[in-house]
Amino acid sequence: MRILVVATHIKVPDSHGGSTHVSELVRNLRTHGPTLLLARMGSHGPDVEGVSFYGKHPPLGLKHALSLAYLPRALLAARRFGPDVIYERGSSNGLGMMLSRLLDVPMLTMVLDEHYSPLSLRRARRLIATNVDLVPAAHRDKAVKVSWGANTDHFRADLDGAAARRELHLPDDVTVVGYTGSFQDWHGLRYLVEAAQRLRDRPVRYLLIGDGRRRAEIESRVEASGLADRF
Repeated sequence: MRILVVATHIKVPDSHGGSTHVSELVRNLRTHGPTLLLARMGSHGPDVEGVSFYGKHPPLGLKHALSLAYLPRALLAARRFGPDVIYERGSSNGLGMMLSRLLDVPMLTMVLDEHYSPLSLRRARRLIATNVDLVPAAHRDKAVKVSWGANTDHFRADLDGAAARRELHLPDDVTVVGYTGSFQDWHGLRYLVEAAQRLRDRPVRYLLIGDGRRRAEIESRVEASGLADRF
């Protein structure tokens, strides 16, 4: 099976979490067959093609116009590759849908957040989401709930965290639960605060690294829980 991954909002490799996600996704899909990734300009690597030039989420009215601008380059690469199926990241703003129609191949779309094209939701045979509530009700019958994993080969259990504990004033006898990423609704950090309330009698501290539009809300939840000294 030849798989075309459309993730035009993402640059690979990069330090962004989305880049890590797409890179790991493609790496694993390649165990099932040849896989071509259509990504953002500046991307590089084997079977990676940069097709988009706009690095931010475009205004609503420009989403499909930008995808049309990317289409000639993307279509040329896709036709050379000859996919059997298209795997579209929702933030690609309908480019996967356009390629699916023009090449007459089936498509599935990954819904991670509110960035998706309604046209892709209609075209996709299946919708993949970690939270099916992110999928509009009219298309939820096609949604499949999945759980993202982590490549533990990248973890370094041999690293000594003593220096970091000293710098952050974390005692040696506490368990540290860490999070790094953006503070967004779909990352579920409010559930971490709820878990901390249940574990208030345990020697646990919480280290949250990042920023985002829900950071102030999470800080307020921490304060209201009476656990500010744990975070």
